[in-house]
Order: sequence, then structure tokens, then C-alpha cells
Amino acid sequence: MKALRKTLVPFIALALGTGTVLQADDHKKSKDHQHPDGVISVEFEDMESYTDFGYSMNPRADNQKALAKQLREEIKRIAPRYLPKDRHLHLTFLDIDMAGDFEPNLTPPNDDVRIVRSIYAPRFLVEYSVTTPTGEVVTKGQRRIADLDFQYIINFRDDETLFYETELARQLIYDLSRSIS
Repeated sequence: MKALRKTLVPFIALALGTGTVLQADDHKKSKDHQHPDGVISVEFEDMESYTDFGYSMNPRADNQKALAKQLREEIKRIAPRYLPKDRHLHLTFLDIDMAGDFEPNLTPPNDDVRIVRSIYAPRFLVEYSVTTPTGEVVTKGQRRIADLDFQYIINFRDDETLFYETELARQLIYDLSRSIS
């Protein structure tokens, strides 16, 4: 089944006209791309002020911390795949707007159900820096990014809470890796 997915995913993505191709085995760690601890760091600045970062309409600090931990782990898993071994990546999230939204016209118990529609695209405001092991800055800056085609991603991992945000982070890291090579 995995071989079939690996074969069909690029063709389906191409047929749908999306530039995002998800490989079915992307979630596996690759020993060829391992980075030592500390080389990839992810911070979340002032999460309480984020546009939409929580499991509910009124997110609590504890579930924001859980989501931040999950996104940090996903980025640390993804980044080594794209970055050269001699590059250090530091990301600081300044704002996150998760895919989907809580629509105010829904009544309990559905008032805390995240509705995913094309108008609720995932968005980040992030500061980044890529450095050498000696601390020399290769590139740094700030980006406001969104994935307006997020619903066209072929999803074989629908059990992930932050699937669309992880894919947006993957695109950011891929773009950064292209700018430093």
C-alpha cells in the first residue's frame, strides 16, 4: 500500500494543480538527515495574543502549550530533511492562525468544533535565522506566510491536530533551504 501511495501521490497532486506534494513516508525519521540537539530551535512568543491557536474558541494556556510542543516536535522532525547538516535553524512564531475557525452561529455542543473552509487558511508570522555552526548568519528575516491551497493537500495522516500547520511549516523550511543553497 505504501508503494502505491508513493507512486500515486505526485500524480494526484499534479492533476489537482497544486504545487504541494506530500510523500507518504515523510513522517519517518531519516538517519541521513539527523541534526544534533539545539541545531533546530523553535520558540513561540506571546501565544495568548495569537490570532487563533487553540483547541477551542477561547484557548487556554495549557492547550496552547500542548499545541506549541506538538508543532515544535514536527518542525524538529521535518527541518533536518531540508537543511544542510552544517546549518542551524531558529524560528520564532509571532502569530499563528490555524486552518479552520470556530463559527459563532453554532450552538453547544458544536460551538467548539473547528470548521475548515477555504476562507480559513493557515497563516504564520515568523522570524527566522539560519546560521553556521560558528554563528555566522546565512539568512534571517521575518515572513508572513499563508497556504491558500491548503485544502488541496492530499492527507494520509488525518489524525494529526496540526496537519495543515505542519505542512505550512514544511513549505517555509523548504523555501528557506532553497534560499541558502
